[in-house]
Amino acid sequence: MSTETSLSPLETVRREIDALDDAIHDLLKRRVSLVGQVARAKGHGLPVRPGREAEILRRLVARHSGNLPPVVLISIWRELMGAMTRLQAPLAVALCAPQKSVGYWDLARFQFGSSTPFTLHRTPAPVLRAVSDGQATVGVLPMPQEEEADPWWPHLVSEQPDAPRIIGRLPFIEHRTGRFEDLSALAIGKTEPEPSGDDRTLIAIEAEIEVSRARLHELLKTAGLDGGILAMVGIGGDDGLWLIEIQDFVARGDERLANLVALANKTIRRVVPLGAYATPIRLG
Repeated sequence: MSTETSLSPLETVRREIDALDDAIHDLLKRRVSLVGQVARAKGHGLPVRPGREAEILRRLVARHSGNLPPVVLISIWRELMGAMTRLQAPLAVALCAPQKSVGYWDLARFQFGSSTPFTLHRTPAPVLRAVSDGQATVGVLPMPQEEEADPWWPHLVSEQPDAPRIIGRLPFIEHRTGRFEDLSALAIGKTEPEPSGDDRTLIAIEAEIEVSRARLHELLKTAGLDGGILAMVGIGGDDGLWLIEIQDFVARGDERLANLVALANKTIRRVVPLGAYATPIRLG
């Protein structure tokens, strides 16, 4: 009797699993080889591509079936993406986790991979400085809130082409049982964000501090910008700085931004796009 025919049903299944593991491993090695080709074709630049990553993850979730929870599938690919990114260029993350919160650490680890180098900071300033100086590839900062004593987001209001920009939102996968704390964060990097097909843009509006929220909403809507106010801070004199989230991808030079300023009739001094992020996937 041959060895193959003498195998028990369980041993037969285990051998098939071993063969599948080998096939998956071979495909991973092939993917690494292709990533090397991508890196050589791209040349220099930020290795992180949140828009492209969002497209991949949305496609995988849409085609997924079976008993494996989608969040497990995504966690595998997020780990894979982090490793592949580091093969293209150095990747280091500066993380702001105030009040000794472990939740922000979990968010960042899930997004960028368990073996990515991290530095932990208790305030936003070192994170902003690390990204600006090139010590960190990406910075992760808490989501802006209303009435913060010292908000970090006004530091991104710059016309310089190499200024840090918002490039992602964490968590990208939102599900009820997947987080220790109900937290969210934004990722920044020195690159222009790319559209993923379903995006949100953050813009800063410098305007007369007396302008009402209703008036701002009216101006945004008239200019073709569907958005809401996240926060506001006074910047001295009679002016304030408003943080607006637009439900669309809005690039620098978008004519709707110029239309907004024109419609305001000098009430709005300037509008500065701060970046954009792919709309997170919500799972049950």
